[in-house]
Order: sequence, then structure tokens, then C-alpha cells
Amino acid sequence: MEENKNLNPELEAETAEAEDFDIAEAVKGEKKSKKAKKDKKPKKEKAKKIKNQALLKRGSYSLAITAAVVAGAIILNILVGALTDRFVLEFDMSLNKDNSISEENIEYIKGIEDKVTVTVCADEETYSSYMGYYAQQYYSVSDDAATSYYDQTVTLVNKYADYNKNITVNFVDTQSTKFTEISSKYSSEKLMYGDIIISTENDGAEKHKIISYDDIYYLYEDTTYASYGMSFYTVSGNNIETALTSAISYVTSDKIKRAAIITGHSATDYTATYQTLLKDNNYETEIISDSLVTEISSEYDLVVIPCPSTDFIGTELDAVSEFLDNDGKLGKGLIFVADVTAPYLTNLYDFLEQWGIVVEDGILFETNSSNHMADDPTTLGSYTTEADDILSGMSVCITGYNAPMYA
Repeated sequence: MEENKNLNPELEAETAEAEDFDIAEAVKGEKKSKKAKKDKKPKKEKAKKIKNQALLKRGSYSLAITAAVVAGAIILNILVGALTDRFVLEFDMSLNKDNSISEENIEYIKGIEDKVTVTVCADEETYSSYMGYYAQQYYSVSDDAATSYYDQTVTLVNKYADYNKNITVNFVDTQSTKFTEISSKYSSEKLMYGDIIISTENDGAEKHKIISYDDIYYLYEDTTYASYGMSFYTVSGNNIETALTSAISYVTSDKIKRAAIITGHSATDYTATYQTLLKDNNYETEIISDSLVTEISSEYDLVVIPCPSTDFIGTELDAVSEFLDNDGKLGKGLIFVADVTAPYLTNLYDFLEQWGIVVEDGILFETNSSNHMADDPTTLGSYTTEADDILSGMSVCITGYNAPMYA
């Protein structure tokens, strides 16, 4: 078979030439194919590159947004921290703002410059539950609803320290050694569970005041079982804001105000509640029960004449006048409460008119049924009319049997 290959040299040459042509064409075709592929490859890479750039940009945006959020959170935390140092960042979401301190009181608290310590004789976490037991044992309070008032006390007491860094609030467990030390310090006082000690120290001398359960909570007597010799009470209100602020004012004040209550001309002494009000406002009260008042000490800041039923004589009114004149310096106070059952007190009423108080005969009678108690037009309801009204913060003030007076 080998020999046959060389029998026709021309055919062999043509075959070789054809093979060379096919190889050349194949090579040429392969080059074109490779070139075509090469031309297409950059387009694919370019599209991929564009897509990657878009993803990169999108990722960068996401990264930037994340960084901005993180930075914003850091800035917010810094701002909150800075604001917390200056303001109380807390919102009272209760319906009647039960956990808020009045704006006027907040301004007063912020202005306190003395270091004041408020010590609550109770553990903070168990104050409400233990107070319920204590109230039942010592005040015959059987009222589960009182727990909300106890919780309110804890909240409001803590707010004092929030509004002024000069005020320190401490809750001391009555079973702790620290409370034993406190009891020894105030051995002349009978400390009970829940009592609050307000103290300050100036030049090494401490001044303190203690407010107790019945200073903080209003009690309402339930007489349902009175015929069986049993009395129960319910908590009808919380007086912690007034009691605590009053105590702080007492320990930080250099001067204590004094009030003289003249009861010698009154058939009945109605001043018990009023004395409590004066006490809450840091007045020391003294009863002058003499039927004949010849002198009123200039040490008093205020004189109260409550519901007199007999007239004053000239020398008594001279004593009151000298007190009010105060050697020409004035600055003294006079409060007069009329009694509609008393006769017309000519001397006293003429004297009061000289000082700008006019008392008329009779009794106030309300003709508008919306402004008095049902079926009793002599028991009136007074309503707040302006933001700075004396009744601001009260829904209504009810007073009965009022004598017509004006100043």
C-alpha cells in the first residue's frame, strides 16, 4: 500500500495542495472565530463591570446611610445625655397628670440653693406594699385603691432630685443599720414607717422637719359601721407635693412667720383646718383666746379674726391698728372671716372699712342654678376664669353661707 502512494505524483501533489489550502482556511477560520470571540469578550466584561460599579455605588450608599444612622444615634445619645443633665426628660402620660409637679412648684424647686436631704423611712421597692399594711394597722385604712397614691408619692419625691441637684433623696430600709443610726440621731422624734425627714445644714447646725402619713395623705372616714363602734378610713387624696415643698421651705428659711388667731370673740372655733393650712405654709400659729385684746406683739406677721359673734371695743381695735401700722412700716397681714349668723358688728365693720374691707349685712344667694348646689342657692360654686385665677388648678371651689364682702 505504501508503493501505491507514489504511483501518481501529480495527484499526490494536488491532494497535498488541497490539504494545505484546507489547513490554511481552517487556520484562517479559527483566527476569525477567535477574533470574533475576542471582540465579544470586552462587551461582556464591560457590562459586568458596569453592573459591579452600580452594586458598588449602591453598597456605598447603603454604607453611607448606615454610617449616618449610627452617627445620628451617637449624636442623639450625646444630646439626650446633655439634656438630661439640664432638664427632666420624662413625660407624664397619666390622664390627669397625677405624676407631674406643678409649674409654680418646679420653679421654686429649681431656685433652691441650699443642700437639702430628703430621707424616706422605707425601702423604695416595697414602699407601696408595706405602706398599705402600715396604714391598715395604725390608721384603719382599708383601701386597696390607696396603692396608686403610694406609688405616686415615690414618683413625685424622686422628681425633686431630678429638678435640682442640691436636693438628695434617700430611701432607707427600716430594717437596716443605717435606719438605726437615723433613729438614734432623731431619738427625740418617734419615727414611723414611711415618715420623711427633710434636713439641711448651715454652719454646722442642722435644721429638720418630719412629715408623717397623715401629713401626706388625705383621709376620709367611712361611717358605714359607726353604729357598731367601728370606723374605717379611705385615702381620698395625696398632699405630698404641698407637704414636701413646705418642709423644704421651712428648713431653708432663715425666718419663720408667725400668725396670731384671735378667737376670744368667736362663739365657735372653726380654725383647726385653717391652722393646718398655715402650718403647711410654714407659719407658727398661736391662739389668743382672751375676750379682751389689749396688745398684739410685733413679732407676729399675721392676725386672723375668724367668725366673730361679738363686737370689739375701741381699745382692742386700737391694738389691731397699731399692729397693722407697724410704726409706719406696714408689712403686716390681716385676715377676716365673717359669720352670717352673727349680728351686725358696728365697731369692727367700721374699723375694717378704714382698712379697705367692706362687710355688708345678709347672705349671698345665687340665682343661677348652674353655680350652686342642688336645692341650695346659698352654697356656691366658684370656677376658674383665667390662667392666673386664684382657683387655677381647681375644677370648682364650693363655699356655703357666705357674707357679702368686697375690698
